[in-house]
Amino acid sequence: MEKDQLRTRQSREISPGDHICVLLRDDEESRTLLPRLFGDIFRKGWKVMYLARSSTPERIGRLWQDGTGNGMSSSRALEILCSSEPAFHQAFSDSAHARDFMKTVISKAGEEKFPGLCLIREVPPIPHRPRSSQRVTGDMAGIETLLDEQQITLVCLYEMGLFPSEVLQDVLRTHPKAIIEGELHDNIFYIPSSDARRYSLSSLELGHWIGTLMNLTHIRAELEESEERFHDLLENASDLIQSVSPEGKFLFTNRAWRERLGYDESEIAGLTLFDILDPTCVDKCRILFSEVMEGHELGHVDAVFRTRNGEKVFVEGNVNARIHQGKPVYTRGIFREVREPPT
Repeated sequence: MEKDQLRTRQSREISPGDHICVLLRDDEESRTLLPRLFGDIFRKGWKVMYLARSSTPERIGRLWQDGTGNGMSSSRALEILCSSEPAFHQAFSDSAHARDFMKTVISKAGEEKFPGLCLIREVPPIPHRPRSSQRVTGDMAGIETLLDEQQITLVCLYEMGLFPSEVLQDVLRTHPKAIIEGELHDNIFYIPSSDARRYSLSSLELGHWIGTLMNLTHIRAELEESEERFHDLLENASDLIQSVSPEGKFLFTNRAWRERLGYDESEIAGLTLFDILDPTCVDKCRILFSEVMEGHELGHVDAVFRTRNGEKVFVEGNVNARIHQGKPVYTRGIFREVREPPT
């Protein structure tokens, strides 16, 4: 995945019909996230309708260009409605106006031959009001119908410091997906408006919490079982398998690796990668280790390991790195022993 793409979990992406809340720590975070969001949407060929509460068209245009490489004036795909325009305040004054506004912009995007529309809204500060959460979730019914038609994606930006916790709880109740720290999550706290209107919200939430806990326990058990099978597969493989931290410490070695190099499992924590390399191979491997930690794919790798007793072990294999948020987490290496020294 390219670095400028919005990070997603389990290879998921923003899709037509999504209703997403974006919880921002501050305005600075929006300057980082919006170009990635714009880039993702632009690559899909959708139109963006941006409702700007505090941002200026110039600022949004710069962020758009950062994410897409296209200037605001040169792209039909971006339209901005600012808070200085009367239509801005009417658009989301209540659920009925929101539904009518969304129908209008969907229709316009269709006439312009766009395959989809993403409506991005900077949500103004909402003070705590004596308004029940049940009504808030119920108000989403008309909007959910439009989202179900998968002609629009609605993204709502919330700068968390501007909202009381009770309001943010309602935000999580009413958005099926959430972007937090740049990652897209399925929101387990979401309650469909149809359920909120039909049942007492407090009773519904209790049932939802209990069901969620039971599901998480079941999922955790399945993951643990899957991890055990995967660990068993690695542990009993005939290849020499290792995982190394950015500092060069071993995070995992399998049985074949330990037996061939002559180390007990209890000794691994005290070793580094360079402790098990033959001196003839150290300089070369330092360069390769640096490259893989930068995210480069090395392909085929030749190396010379050294056993605890000083015997040379010639190996070949593949090494790559797990990169998260642009930073290396660990390397993964799978090697097989070869009889002749690598050339």
